Amino acid sequence: MNRAPFSLALIADDPRTFLSSAELLGGPTVPSPGVATCFTGDSTWHARQGPDAGGVTFWADLEPRTAQAGALRLIPGSHLPGFERRLWEYRAAEPATSGFESWEWPHVVVETEPGDVVAFHAHLMNRAQGGTPRLSWTIDYLPWPGLGHRDQMEAVRDLILDATEFDHEDYDRDRWPAWREWAAGAAQIPSRAIALERLELLGVLAGGDGG
Repeated sequence: MNRAPFSLALIADDPRTFLSSAELLGGPTVPSPGVATCFTGDSTWHARQGPDAGGVTFWADLEPRTAQAGALRLIPGSHLPGFERRLWEYRAAEPATSGFESWEWPHVVVETEPGDVVAFHAHLMNRAQGGTPRLSWTIDYLPWPGLGHRDQMEAVRDLILDATEFDHEDYDRDRWPAWREWAAGAAQIPSRAIALERLELLGVLAGGDGG
């Protein structure tokens, strides 16, 4: 049974996500699952992903978000290696590391209304604070490495598997949809065929899972 049709359709059916990810990254992409998450606390500065692959994140808050109510905060340029090194040097000099009051990192606040979607690089430093609980829907698109790049293929596969396999966690499969629900019958849906093929070639889905 398809328990979250709209969320599942956004993965590859909507050109504003899958096709836009390729336009933003300048090449083919492969999707991770779309996930709705309820955040119950503030987050520290972090990137969605380490340096392995890169990619783009689409983020949609499901309630109005202002600076005081959990709006997404981003540090422009922090996805660039040179800027990132300077940022960590800045962090190392932060007074909080010596027991004094911390200072604010330079950043922008992205205030949104329901229906707004924020797209940002997977290596960009981000955080949110206040406005808990916060309900958000996110999806990551990773660059498609191509079959000739085995190491990169493995890195992308591992990143997607880490986001899709919940067997090691307390994940209620009877209540929430799993990745394989999207794959079921995907071969018959033209908008999903390309994504399905790439996921099978990566080894995320076994051949025939989309039949």
